[in-house]
Amino acid sequence: MQKYEVTINQKDYSVLVKKFTLEDAELEINGKTYSVKLDGPIEAVSNSVQQVMAPAPQAPAPQAPRPVQAPAAATTSQPSAPQPVVSAGSGDIVTAPIPGSILEVLVKEGDQVEAGQTVVKMEAMKMENDINATSSGTIKSIQVSVGDAVSQGQALVEIG
Repeated sequence: MQKYEVTINQKDYSVLVKKFTLEDAELEINGKTYSVKLDGPIEAVSNSVQQVMAPAPQAPAPQAPRPVQAPAAATTSQPSAPQPVVSAGSGDIVTAPIPGSILEVLVKEGDQVEAGQTVVKMEAMKMENDINATSSGTIKSIQVSVGDAVSQGQALVEIG
């Protein structure tokens, strides 16, 4: 089973792929199970499924099967490169690029920051990540605290 975190119209969804074939899929979205019928072949998915279902090579070490992602028709997939900053009228909002938890907030309201300066440290996928300001300015507000769990795209710091 594969788990994905997706955002559709600024709403976060947790999608668990329970079953996936070329014809249908069983998805659990925010705890509710859905059966999805897939119409027509989807070449990239078809190739991935064929690779997963192919007999294991006769190599000394067996290969793990590659995970198969649900097609875009069944769910909205995550953007390939999340945007760390979005325009917010008079300032920029630094957002979480991926889900994680806040380890350290390195600025306070009123601080002057330079583009590229680390403003927040967060843990995601068992790695520490520096979240940097993408513009220079004054910290207008901080929307997170140490220990907070954050979703992809969630506002962390506003720079004015």
